Amino acid sequence: VHHRGWVGVVGRLGSGVRAVEERATALCRSGEVALVAGDFNSGPGSAVLRELEDSCYSSAFEQGGTGAGFTFPVPWRYRGWPWGPFLRLDHVLHSPELEPLRAQVGPDAGSDHLPVVAELRFKP
Repeated sequence: VHHRGWVGVVGRLGSGVRAVEERATALCRSGEVALVAGDFNSGPGSAVLRELEDSCYSSAFEQGGTGAGFTFPVPWRYRGWPWGPFLRLDHVLHSPELEPLRAQVGPDAGSDHLPVVAELRFKP
């Protein structure tokens, strides 16, 4: 997933956001094992994430994460801003058949966001 930056401000207004929600919700509700991951440009508790979490997804970071989970911005990469990450905009969401073993912010890979690295397994 890579929602446009404005989604964090105006919410679920775009057709692309709705399409992702509808497809992801249909997968999860059908009993399919599913992951939805990427740059949501929305923080925890946002309407975009709430919709997916209300349908049946859980946040790997909320369940198995360490640290604050801040992924944005990487210093000097976003419009030259010098400060480090203070927002969690990148997420790994999973269907109920999976459980996170760990989730953390990964090392700088050259983007203006840091990656989220999550290890999940099928529930026993």
